Amino acid sequence: MNDWVVDGPWELEAEHGLSFYVETPQSKFVFDCGHTEAAWRNAEKMGVDLSAVEFVALSHSHYDHAGGFPSLLEYVKPKVLYTGKNFWQEKFSYNKDKGEYAYKGCGFTKEDLAGWGIEQFECDGTVTVQLDNYAMLLTGFSRRYDFETIPEKFVRGEDKEPDTFDDEICLLLKEGTGWAMVVGCAHRGILNMVAEVKERTGKDVVRVVGGIHLVGAGDERIRRTFKELKAMGVQCFNLCHCSADKCHQSGAWPANLESFAGGSTIQVETGGYGAGDDGLFRRQ
Repeated sequence: MNDWVVDGPWELEAEHGLSFYVETPQSKFVFDCGHTEAAWRNAEKMGVDLSAVEFVALSHSHYDHAGGFPSLLEYVKPKVLYTGKNFWQEKFSYNKDKGEYAYKGCGFTKEDLAGWGIEQFECDGTVTVQLDNYAMLLTGFSRRYDFETIPEKFVRGEDKEPDTFDDEICLLLKEGTGWAMVVGCAHRGILNMVAEVKERTGKDVVRVVGGIHLVGAGDERIRRTFKELKAMGVQCFNLCHCSADKCHQSGAWPANLESFAGGSTIQVETGGYGAGDDGLFRRQ
């Protein structure tokens, strides 16, 4: 699922949301679930067997990434839902002109999850959660780049405090000698996240896939962001959702940036790290 779709015979649906179906040599799972059940209708049209999905990871609890999870249960009941900490704090967006708060949360509760009989595994910043020998989750991203600011409109909890998005997690897939890093919106700042991955794993992020929330960003911030990403070793950009408009005309976007849509497929060369790698938590 994405905000736009590929042209073709499938007649896929688009919505403001993001969802990836992921296959490794050992696992089949979903990273983010879009907003509605439309992602799963797309999967059926594409011939994806959702009954094979073993678990789900949600990058954060905004509606456009987590809202489609309950409807997935009509197709399969995954064993585990992976989230970051504070996932259940309600999310809101503040409209300054109207002085109103709009609910932007996932639309289901911890009690709902327990009632469905699905285990929640809460990732934290102290370990890297290895899903199999090819995929892992990471959270706990330090703020290193001052210009990567979070819009003030994003607030959370009963007191409507500024949202720091410490519930955000990313997916790492082995690619070559480094990582393909899959993100939902990268609200913590894509540079902060890539730097954290590199520091904690000792391996470069060579590809960034997903949304990096640069909609509305000026050319200078875009230019600076990609300059720093390339300096850290990122070679490929497969961006969508909240990264830019479909036909973004800014000259600051790099030439090797590839926008992609619902119905697109990315295949990476993988090798897999052993379960005993230092610093990895192997979930049994």
